[in-house]
Amino acid sequence: MEEATQPSTRSIGIKYGLISGLVGIVLFVVYDLAGIPNDSKIRWISFLPGIVILILAHKAFKDEGNGYMSFGQGMGIGTAAAFFGSLLSAAIMYVYVAVVSTDYFERMAEQNLRTWEEAGMSDAEISAAEQFSGFMMNPAAFTVMALIGGFIGGIIMALIISAFTKKQDPAEII
Repeated sequence: MEEATQPSTRSIGIKYGLISGLVGIVLFVVYDLAGIPNDSKIRWISFLPGIVILILAHKAFKDEGNGYMSFGQGMGIGTAAAFFGSLLSAAIMYVYVAVVSTDYFERMAEQNLRTWEEAGMSDAEISAAEQFSGFMMNPAAFTVMALIGGFIGGIIMALIISAFTKKQDPAEII
């Protein structure tokens, strides 16, 4: 009987990261076209596909290999998925906000203003908030923040999910 070879954590991570990135960009565009505000609670649903995709990536790794996956291997898959998924979605988001939806930042600024006014902020506080958030109201800064946020969020997700999906090979336990 031939022994199963373990697949590469990088190849699994890249494959599922690209899938995750595509799903993320589809959700971003759907939310934008539907006019769903950035602070809407419905946007929390966006985390579910990422969780499911990472669980499926871990399952694929175990199924294609010897049936086992260490915590470190799970993190390797999650890190690669977070990096490549964030890279893909950030690149496509840049094109979307810079070329397709050129009024995106104007709409975001109007939404922020409404939110701040509803929160009862004074004119001085609103002005300070506009200055603080203004640096991100362009495609390049938005893309960098999306890349960093997506990667960090993916790492955190990988830490949690890997703790639950790991399956240590008994032969490797000392």
